[in-house]
Amino acid sequence: MSGRRRPRRARLAALALLAALALLGGLLGWGLLATGGAGRDDDDAPARAPSHPEAASGEPRPLTLDAEARRRNGIVILRLTPATAPRWLSAYGSVLDAAPLAALAASHAGAVAQRSAASARLAMARAAFQRARKLYGEQRNVSEATMEAAEAEFHAAEAALAQAEAALRGLEDTALQDWGGTLARAVFAEDAPARRLIAGEDRLVLATVPEGVALPRSGPPPRAWITTAPERELHLLAPAARADPRLQGTALLYAAAAARDLLPGTSLVLRLPGEPLADAVLVPADAVVWWRGQAWIYLRTGPDRFARRAVTTESPQAGGYVIANPLPGQSVVELAGTGAQALLSEEFRTQIQLGDEGEQP
Repeated sequence: MSGRRRPRRARLAALALLAALALLGGLLGWGLLATGGAGRDDDDAPARAPSHPEAASGEPRPLTLDAEARRRNGIVILRLTPATAPRWLSAYGSVLDAAPLAALAASHAGAVAQRSAASARLAMARAAFQRARKLYGEQRNVSEATMEAAEAEFHAAEAALAQAEAALRGLEDTALQDWGGTLARAVFAEDAPARRLIAGEDRLVLATVPEGVALPRSGPPPRAWITTAPERELHLLAPAARADPRLQGTALLYAAAAARDLLPGTSLVLRLPGEPLADAVLVPADAVVWWRGQAWIYLRTGPDRFARRAVTTESPQAGGYVIANPLPGQSVVELAGTGAQALLSEEFRTQIQLGDEGEQP
């Protein structure tokens, strides 16, 4: 009796296990249908917009801010005024060794002294020859040999003077080719700028304006500035007679006050004033915002619309910057002045609200 009960119980247990498995399978299938296939591959999901505050064209997206929002953020609208400023040029500089100038000054002084000595010798020889010839011609008061010796000395003195003058001319011609007429003549005349260079009170700087960069129509700028800190002023000496063999462009010679970091061979970056900007405006410093190392302004393009525009700050003036007119040819240019930084924050806040993952300023 008990033997028949055991197989029956085993069959019931197996049936119960199969029913449980069927129920579990049904629940799993219903879960997949309810979630709509949430477990599908991520590649099938729609792409999200890139996180940039620029439109697809690459230009910053315009921002709309009504009068109440501007008042709440302390944004003041200002109208720009015309201004004048030079268009700055960049140049490469190198500090030259002034020792050749010192050697040139010494050689020139020696050549001038030799010419003076030869000239004095010639004057004496001429007088002696004229006296001997007169005495010989009158009553043979001197011998013919004495007169001939005086004549020979006279001609030798003439040759010595000619040689000294040729040496001096050759030295000066070489100096003109090496240093240019203005600087070479300053060395010859021992002018103050040359004396300061030779004494080491000033440094000689060779500036090279890159090829294709136009200098002002009035000529080379009389002043330039070293852009590396601290910024220092240079004064034009003359156009250079020789260019830096490593660079192509217009070469100019400037003088800078001597400093420990201006040793011969030092490379520099310079800026020189070029032609004035034809159409420029003055932007106050508090109207300029900075982002990613670039200066920007918010130009007013409509009653409540503002567009961010990149500007250059290489022409500081009167508490602001002189820039090219962002609306060329237009006399009325308005932008966000005080409170412009709030526009930058508002721009990125708007991007976040639109669903972009924009970088915060």
